[in-house]
Amino acid sequence: MKKYLQLILTLIIFLSTNLMLAQNNDTIQKNTQSLSKKSEGLEFILRPTLGLGTGVFSFYGDITNNYKGFHHGVSRIGYDIRITNPLTDYLDLSFYTIFGTVSANERSATRNLNMWSQIRTGGVVLSYNFNHILPKKRKVEPYIYSGIESFEFLTKTDLYDKYGNFYYYWSDGSIRNIAEEAPNAYQAVEIFRDYVYETDVRESNLDGFGKYPERSWAIPVGIGINMHLNQRWKFRLGTSYHIAFTDRVDGITKESINARQGKKGTDKFVFTSFSINYDLQRLNNKKQINEFELEPDDNQILAFIDTLDWDGDGVVNIKDSCAKTPSGVAVDAKGCPLDTDGDFVPDYRDDELYTPKGNYVDTRGVTISEEEYLKRLACLHDTTGMCVIYESVYNEISVVGKDGNKQILSANLPKKDSRYVVIIGNEAKNVTASELHKYLGYKDFRTIESGDTIYYVVGNYKTLEEAIARKNELTKEGIKPTIVAVTNTQTNPVTGKKDPNSTQIQIIPDNKLPDNQEQTNTPNDIILYRVQIGAFNKKLSSTVFRDVPDLVITTGQDGIVRYYSGSFNTPAEAARHKINLQAKGYQDAFVVAYKDSKRIPLEKAGFEYVDKNEKDDIDESKDLDRFKIDKSQIHFRIMVGAFKNDVPATILNMYLKLGDIKPAYDETGITKYYHGNFNNYIDAEQAKQKAIQTGLKDAYIIGDFNGKIISVQEALNLLNR
Repeated sequence: MKKYLQLILTLIIFLSTNLMLAQNNDTIQKNTQSLSKKSEGLEFILRPTLGLGTGVFSFYGDITNNYKGFHHGVSRIGYDIRITNPLTDYLDLSFYTIFGTVSANERSATRNLNMWSQIRTGGVVLSYNFNHILPKKRKVEPYIYSGIESFEFLTKTDLYDKYGNFYYYWSDGSIRNIAEEAPNAYQAVEIFRDYVYETDVRESNLDGFGKYPERSWAIPVGIGINMHLNQRWKFRLGTSYHIAFTDRVDGITKESINARQGKKGTDKFVFTSFSINYDLQRLNNKKQINEFELEPDDNQILAFIDTLDWDGDGVVNIKDSCAKTPSGVAVDAKGCPLDTDGDFVPDYRDDELYTPKGNYVDTRGVTISEEEYLKRLACLHDTTGMCVIYESVYNEISVVGKDGNKQILSANLPKKDSRYVVIIGNEAKNVTASELHKYLGYKDFRTIESGDTIYYVVGNYKTLEEAIARKNELTKEGIKPTIVAVTNTQTNPVTGKKDPNSTQIQIIPDNKLPDNQEQTNTPNDIILYRVQIGAFNKKLSSTVFRDVPDLVITTGQDGIVRYYSGSFNTPAEAARHKINLQAKGYQDAFVVAYKDSKRIPLEKAGFEYVDKNEKDDIDESKDLDRFKIDKSQIHFRIMVGAFKNDVPATILNMYLKLGDIKPAYDETGITKYYHGNFNNYIDAEQAKQKAIQTGLKDAYIIGDFNGKIISVQEALNLLNR
């Protein structure tokens, strides 16, 4: 940084020395020349010039140190405002502010970083125009300048997509929602960056820097040219290199952690801009301005501007009422696309070229009925709730009324294949035991896992009317609020199959629901049977229960997470389902019964004989003691690799040396390789160290429950149960 300070001080001393010499020359000239020529000297004149410009920022820091020159991935728009006043005929003093954004993105096999930062600067510079060595009267004036500036920055980074999924960068170049080395990586789906920089770098404190100041000083060094149009106007084109006194603009420094570590040195940014400048001082002395008189004059410049036609439609900009007309489209005298029938849909995208005057039309210029128009208008203003039950989905509708006024209609509606449910709560809500019993007593009660939230819902309806009727019924029972929503099971982009774990919920506000729907009068006095398969202090991954049909997950007021399966009307059905679950390893599964939204003992629920080992105590505070996981089904294995194609020869040799390697093929096309099958974590840790010593540096431990991959922590939790 010292060398930059020395450079700027040297430049200022050079310019100041020349200024003093010039002033001495002026003194000599004043003693030998008449007073009539005093105005032709170099005395200070207050003649401020206002400049407004725009340009592009390019950032050079630790993230993009491999970029050279300007790059589309690192350039952003910026703006500058500048006040300049001449000190002499070769030296100007400028005060300015620059504001805009910089960004940087880096993708590599070892590091994936990005940043976006707001930049605001303010500074002062001295500018030299080479008037000592160039002709006095010239149209193009080169200049150099330097000075000092203060700037602020607000840096953010893009770590999550719009659905809240964290970006995990895989070795195959894709971005997934689960880490590549995670035990459940086979469930990962490909996601894509939304380029919304939502995470504040300083606040996230990834490197432990704390609340560092987001402001600093910088030295600007610039070069450019002024193009004089006349005595009042000039164009300015320049590039400035800003050397910051901080290395934290991009949030990456030499002190950053692991792969985030940057190089020694401060951050820099370049601003290349084009501006137009106007002389604010009206000059009356012709001798003061004759050196700025240029050809062409004002009339010639205006004549040139009058010939500009940016969209190439044959109508110059000054007369063109429709900018950016598509290439090749016929236009009228005002430069607008032809509209033969006057329906406000241009001919080039009008499917009905001769619509009768006064007809309502859609975006393709095709006539629609007045009734249809009124329906769509209702959707636009959203006052009748018609949008949510209207059969067709309209993205945008252009309507021309009989008064000739044009309106654009739009509606955001559920997809036709959507299913409707009624949300009655979620696990984040403090749900009492009586409320949970009431919910579990509904035959149509189930849970939906969307993102990190488990919703308590009832129903699974094909039509909105059925859902509204059920909602009204629940509201009458005092369950508030109840929200009708739409669930859409998404398609896994890797497997092409419906993924039940990627359910989305679209809330439909009450003001969009039709009123006066009849109630279904679902009976609530029947006995309902479910099979409880677990109760834990902590929520387990859904992977643990992926072989359980109709899984229902509830979190009670006591903080215990309970897992149920199925919903049955008879004891026999529930008993058969319990036996099937026990065969899958859920040895402690037992039947629970509900009537009138309350849990009841099995002996009062139609069971003629209740085994003494059957857990028929309805005291749910004992749930944690009732479940004993079959620990013989819990193992630890060593993950030693995953490959889409053949295993590399070097890795294969390591596998042969280690021994006991078993492949596992999944539906994504990736084969994963595991070593060993251990009953305790200590043996697994020793096996992992042996694999690392063999050369498999990335080996790690995973859990295995009944043939299902789970995390190590989940396996330990199950063993400790």
